[in-house]
Amino acid sequence: MAHTTIATRFESDIAVVNLKVRDLANFAVGADSLLVHNISWCDYLTRVLGVAKPPALEGVVWHARHIIPQFLENKAGYEFLKKTKEIMASVGLGNYLETLPQKLCFASQKGVHTIESMKAVAKAIETAAAKGGKIEVLRTLDRIGAWFLDNTNTVFTGILK
Repeated sequence: MAHTTIATRFESDIAVVNLKVRDLANFAVGADSLLVHNISWCDYLTRVLGVAKPPALEGVVWHARHIIPQFLENKAGYEFLKKTKEIMASVGLGNYLETLPQKLCFASQKGVHTIESMKAVAKAIETAAAKGGKIEVLRTLDRIGAWFLDNTNTVFTGILK
Protein backbone atom coordinates (compact mmCIF):
# COMPACT_ATOMS: atom_id res chain seq x y z
CA MET A 1 0.00 0.00 0.00
CA ALA A 2 1.38 3.43 -0.94
CA HIS A 3 1.93 6.03 1.76
CA THR A 4 0.01 9.28 1.18
CA THR A 5 0.56 12.73 2.65
CA ILE A 6 -1.76 15.70 2.20
CA ALA A 7 -0.95 19.36 2.95
CA THR A 8 -3.35 22.25 2.39
CA ARG A 9 -2.45 25.90 1.98
CA PHE A 10 -4.25 28.99 0.70
CA GLU A 11 -3.24 31.08 -2.31
CA SER A 12 -5.42 34.16 -1.92
CA ASP A 13 -8.91 32.69 -1.36
CA ILE A 14 -8.22 29.40 -3.14
CA ALA A 15 -7.36 26.24 -1.22
CA VAL A 16 -4.40 24.43 -2.79
CA VAL A 17 -3.79 20.83 -1.79
CA ASN A 18 -0.43 19.09 -2.17
CA LEU A 19 -0.90 15.35 -2.45
CA LYS A 20 2.11 13.05 -2.40
CA VAL A 21 1.81 9.33 -2.96
CA ARG A 22 4.99 7.38 -2.28
CA ASP A 23 5.99 4.81 -4.89
CA LEU A 24 3.53 6.13 -7.47
CA ALA A 25 4.68 8.51 -10.22
CA ASN A 26 1.19 8.96 -11.72
CA PHE A 27 -2.21 8.51 -10.11
CA ALA A 28 -5.88 9.45 -10.58
CA VAL A 29 -7.55 12.05 -8.35
CA GLY A 30 -11.22 12.90 -7.79
CA ALA A 31 -14.53 11.67 -9.13
CA ASP A 32 -13.38 12.34 -12.72
CA SER A 33 -10.09 10.44 -12.17
CA LEU A 34 -7.92 13.40 -13.20
CA LEU A 35 -4.43 12.06 -13.94
CA VAL A 36 -1.69 13.87 -11.99
CA HIS A 37 2.07 13.46 -11.84
CA ASN A 38 3.98 13.10 -8.58
CA ILE A 39 7.43 14.76 -8.72
CA SER A 40 9.66 16.00 -5.93
CA TRP A 41 11.16 19.49 -5.94
CA CYS A 42 14.63 17.91 -6.30
CA ASP A 43 13.45 16.05 -9.40
CA TYR A 44 11.80 19.24 -10.69
CA LEU A 45 15.04 21.20 -10.34
CA THR A 46 17.20 18.51 -11.97
CA ARG A 47 14.90 16.98 -14.59
CA VAL A 48 12.67 19.88 -15.60
CA LEU A 49 14.88 22.93 -15.03
CA GLY A 50 18.23 21.21 -15.66
CA VAL A 51 19.87 22.42 -12.43
CA ALA A 52 22.68 20.11 -11.37
CA LYS A 53 22.45 18.78 -7.83
CA PRO A 54 25.46 19.95 -5.81
CA PRO A 55 28.24 17.45 -5.09
CA ALA A 56 27.98 15.48 -1.89
CA LEU A 57 29.58 17.12 1.14
CA GLU A 58 30.23 15.36 4.41
CA GLY A 59 27.37 16.04 6.82
CA VAL A 60 25.25 17.92 4.27
CA VAL A 61 21.95 16.61 2.94
CA TRP A 62 20.84 18.62 -0.10
CA HIS A 63 17.15 19.37 -0.60
CA ALA A 64 15.28 21.47 -3.12
CA ARG A 65 13.91 24.38 -1.12
CA HIS A 66 11.67 27.35 -1.72
CA ILE A 67 13.56 30.56 -0.98
CA ILE A 68 10.18 32.11 -0.21
CA PRO A 69 8.12 29.52 1.70
CA GLN A 70 4.79 28.62 0.13
CA PHE A 71 3.05 28.16 3.46
CA LEU A 72 4.00 28.08 7.12
CA GLU A 73 3.34 25.36 9.63
CA ASN A 74 3.37 27.96 12.40
CA LYS A 75 2.56 31.67 12.46
CA ALA A 76 5.93 32.92 13.70
CA GLY A 77 7.20 34.02 10.27
CA TYR A 78 3.87 35.07 8.79
CA GLU A 79 4.58 38.82 8.71
CA PHE A 80 7.80 38.28 6.72
CA LEU A 81 6.16 35.83 4.33
CA LYS A 82 3.21 38.18 3.76
CA LYS A 83 5.53 41.15 3.19
CA THR A 84 7.67 39.20 0.71
CA LYS A 85 4.65 37.97 -1.27
CA GLU A 86 3.22 41.52 -1.40
CA ILE A 87 6.51 42.89 -2.73
CA MET A 88 6.74 40.09 -5.31
CA ALA A 89 3.21 40.90 -6.51
CA SER A 90 3.94 44.65 -6.61
CA VAL A 91 6.74 44.12 -9.16
CA GLY A 92 4.69 41.71 -11.28
CA LEU A 93 6.03 38.46 -9.81
CA GLY A 94 2.93 37.27 -8.01
CA ASN A 95 2.29 34.32 -10.32
CA TYR A 96 3.72 31.30 -8.53
CA LEU A 97 4.44 29.09 -11.55
CA GLU A 98 5.88 31.93 -13.64
CA THR A 99 8.67 32.56 -11.14
CA LEU A 100 9.13 29.01 -9.83
CA PRO A 101 12.67 28.57 -11.23
CA GLN A 102 13.89 31.64 -9.33
CA LYS A 103 12.08 30.64 -6.12
CA LEU A 104 13.71 27.20 -5.87
CA CYS A 105 17.27 26.37 -4.92
CA PHE A 106 19.29 23.50 -3.56
CA ALA A 107 20.10 24.06 0.10
CA SER A 108 21.10 22.04 3.10
CA GLN A 109 18.52 20.95 5.64
CA LYS A 110 19.25 23.89 7.93
CA GLY A 111 18.78 27.62 7.63
CA VAL A 112 16.27 28.12 4.81
CA HIS A 113 12.96 28.55 6.61
CA THR A 114 14.08 29.99 9.91
CA ILE A 115 12.53 33.25 11.11
CA GLU A 116 15.92 34.97 10.76
CA SER A 117 16.30 33.76 7.20
CA MET A 118 12.73 34.73 6.23
CA LYS A 119 13.28 38.21 7.69
CA ALA A 120 16.53 38.61 5.72
CA VAL A 121 14.91 37.36 2.48
CA ALA A 122 12.04 39.84 2.93
CA LYS A 123 14.54 42.69 3.43
CA ALA A 124 16.65 41.63 0.43
CA ILE A 125 13.55 41.42 -1.80
CA GLU A 126 12.31 44.80 -0.54
CA THR A 127 15.70 46.42 -1.25
CA ALA A 128 15.88 44.82 -4.71
CA ALA A 129 12.35 45.97 -5.61
CA ALA A 130 13.17 49.55 -4.61
CA LYS A 131 16.47 49.46 -6.50
CA GLY A 132 15.42 47.90 -9.77
CA GLY A 133 11.96 46.36 -9.72
CA LYS A 134 11.23 42.99 -11.27
CA ILE A 135 14.64 42.37 -12.86
CA GLU A 136 16.54 43.19 -9.67
CA VAL A 137 14.22 40.98 -7.59
CA LEU A 138 14.87 38.03 -9.94
CA ARG A 139 18.63 38.66 -9.74
CA THR A 140 18.40 38.80 -5.95
CA LEU A 141 16.52 35.49 -5.80
CA ASP A 142 19.26 33.92 -7.94
CA ARG A 143 21.93 35.35 -5.61
CA ILE A 144 20.12 34.10 -2.50
CA GLY A 145 19.90 30.63 -4.08
CA ALA A 146 23.65 30.72 -4.79
CA TRP A 147 24.25 31.87 -1.22
CA PHE A 148 22.51 28.77 0.17
CA LEU A 149 24.76 26.57 -1.98
CA ASP A 150 27.90 28.25 -0.66
CA ASN A 151 26.86 28.49 2.99
CA THR A 152 25.68 25.10 4.15
CA ASN A 153 24.14 24.62 7.57
CA THR A 154 23.87 28.34 8.28
CA VAL A 155 21.05 30.88 8.39
CA PHE A 156 20.77 33.46 5.58
CA THR A 157 21.60 36.85 7.08
CA GLY A 158 20.90 39.03 4.08
CA ILE A 159 24.52 39.72 3.15
CA LEU A 160 25.00 39.07 -0.58
CA LYS A 161 28.05 39.46 -2.81
